This record gives sequence, structure tokens and C-alpha cells, in this order.
Amino acid sequence: MKNLFCGALAAVIIFNCSTAEASVGDLINIQFGLSDTTPSYTGQAMYGDAGQTWNLYDADVDTPPVSLTYASGSASDVAVSVSFNTIGVINKRYDRFAGTADDPLMRYYALAYETSAVDFVNLDADATYTLYVYSQQAVNAINPETLVTAGGTSVTLSNPSSATPLFVNGYNYTSISDLRSDESGNLSFTYSPGSNSQIGVLNGIQLLQTSASFADVGIEGDDGPMPVPEPSTTALMSIGALFLARYELFRKKKDESISL
Repeated sequence: MKNLFCGALAAVIIFNCSTAEASVGDLINIQFGLSDTTPSYTGQAMYGDAGQTWNLYDADVDTPPVSLTYASGSASDVAVSVSFNTIGVINKRYDRFAGTADDPLMRYYALAYETSAVDFVNLDADATYTLYVYSQQAVNAINPETLVTAGGTSVTLSNPSSATPLFVNGYNYTSISDLRSDESGNLSFTYSPGSNSQIGVLNGIQLLQTSASFADVGIEGDDGPMPVPEPSTTALMSIGALFLARYELFRKKKDESISL
């Protein structure tokens, strides 16, 4: 019986050690600019808390893929590569957000003349994410439109001259939900000039993890992920199986002694 207990205890230890920790709620923030001239942004934009960490994608010094920090300030394994033609800055005279706390985010941008990609790597594999994209062009810009495409969804952001210094969905930001990273932890989206515009601009990005890796929580079946027993449940099942095996051996020996 002692040996049986030790075997069961070993099973519990093995299963508990293999428990995977989910990363739901992890948030990554990115702003664009030049390290020597762009003020650090610490606002919440459309998600998160005031005072959170934003990564500055610096066109002068950063060589992609650029390692990123979580909004909490802790290090991550995630990195990003952003394609663009140049880093731009809006003249304060034509900047809707001038003088506001959100100006460091919305005044500086990555500019593209054609479809350009943003590629995240080393995310949690087979997990879902919500993407927030921020885009503002100058008040005097002609036909200011930026097309954002992710996961088969396309959204055109326009900046009408009457827009106020507030975040308005469809004007200067959009959110796209249920984006899924691939089996290697990669996730990409594109931005480009709108159909009536000459340039596409990208002021900021927020990427929020909304589910753990499906590889951790289940097995993909015809009806979606199939639940996998909790480690503690699996361990108890193993203990039960060991006891049953021991009982069967005991009963078999008893029967043999009676027949004799």
C-alpha cells in the first residue's frame, strides 16, 4: 500500500508541474516617433489604464523585429516589425490633439505610400487577440484615409476636418476582435492609403490577448476546442486506476486461495 501511495503522489507531482499558465489580459502598446524628439506617451488611449507603458518604435535606432514590453512594464518575448516609408509629425497648427494628454500618441506616425505590414512574432500560439489601431492625419490633409486590414476585416479610417480631439471609432481609431495567432505565435495586419488618399498613417497600436492558447486548453475538433481534464482531475483518475488495479490483484489472489 505504501508503494501504491508513493506512485499516486508521483503522478500528482508530474501533472501539476505541466500546468500551463494563460496570458489572457496581456496588453502591448506601441507608439511611433524619434527617441530624441517624441515625448513618451503613458495614456490609456482606448484600452488599459493611465500610466501604462508604451513602446516607442524609433525609426532612427530600431532594427526590426523590435522587442516589446507589456503595458504593465514587465518584459515580454514578443517582437514586432513595421514596414513604412518614413516617420512623420503633424504641425501643431493642424494637430487636433495639440495641447492634450494624447498628443504624444496622435501627433507622430509611421507613413506608407502603399500597402505595408505589421508583423508580431513570439505571441502565445493559437490564441485570440483584439487589435486597436490609431490613425490621424493633419486637419488640412486632402482626402485623409487609411485602410486597415486584419483577419479578413477591412476598415477605412477617415479624419474629417470637423473632427474633435477625441478618439472616435471610424475616424481616428478602430478595433478588430477575434484575431488568432498561428501555430508559431505570429500575427499580422496591414495598413495602406485609402481609396481616395495618397498616404496611409499609423499613429499607434494596442494588442490585447483575449484567450489562452487553444493548444493549452483543448484539442481542436469539429465543434471547436475540446476540453481537456484539469491536471488535478487527471491525477485523481490516475490514483483511482491504481487502486482498482491493486484491488483486482487482491481479489484474484483471494479467489485462487478459496479454490484451493
